[in-house]
Amino acid sequence: MAGEEILFGLVESWCRYLKPGKYHQNIRIITKIEKLEKKILTLKHSFHDSSDDTLMVVGFEKRTCMAVLTPKKFKSINMPEDIYDILKKATD
Repeated sequence: MAGEEILFGLVESWCRYLKPGKYHQNIRIITKIEKLEKKILTLKHSFHDSSDDTLMVVGFEKRTCMAVLTPKKFKSINMPEDIYDILKKATD
């Protein structure tokens, strides 16, 4: 959509802490696209201790594509095709 300004608004999130972290600890975060729909993007996250790859945290976030050109009229829309195509390729 020409001139369309979008963002991915947070609809739902969840996480489970499996192991505590410490200040200055090196961690590795892995994010994968779990589900891709025309309006909704679900991301799955895992946090690992870099020293031994121990899983510390798992979680997800669900986001919706929103038109934000008019701030008082935010609305959920289908993702622009170019963005959808890029995200689709990342799931393959």
